[in-house]
Amino acid sequence: MAVYEDSIGQLILQWLRKPTYWSEGSSGTQALWHAYTPEPVTPSELALSRQACGVACDAQPVIKGTLPNRDIAHMAATSLGYLTWGVTNDPMDYGLGDLGGWALDLLQIWGSYLANTPKEDLASWLHAHLGEQDARMGFSYSDVLADCDAWLLARSMFCFNVCSTGSAVFFRSVG
Repeated sequence: MAVYEDSIGQLILQWLRKPTYWSEGSSGTQALWHAYTPEPVTPSELALSRQACGVACDAQPVIKGTLPNRDIAHMAATSLGYLTWGVTNDPMDYGLGDLGGWALDLLQIWGSYLANTPKEDLASWLHAHLGEQDARMGFSYSDVLADCDAWLLARSMFCFNVCSTGSAVFFRSVG
């Protein structure tokens, strides 16, 4: 597993998202998550490292579902989307990495707004429903926290990997 030490964080995130955002089969949203955040099976050492990481994770205390207002599986899946497709730092821009998090959550809450045809304007309605404790309108408090944590974690992991390889100077010069 030493060959894939820089992948340990990603392997743990892959384990944390299961089974909610990754399971066997290709029906419904599972197929989308398989395509959006793939788990390469080659080289064989990577698959063995993932398996060893899973055994180590299985031996840990259960944390999913134990923390209030935290959707750890959603955070892990969203983080993997950012790690796979990139993190956008410009607040006026978005990228493919955002699709697993806030971007599609906003589309979902927009759909709820249109379906409910409220009498209040969009800003007032969003103020009342964005980040509410239950998920009835599609962008709950736990979704907001998971999306924010995922962006921060992926950005941190990306920077650590880039900076630790000595490539930071190159990326700063082209970014």
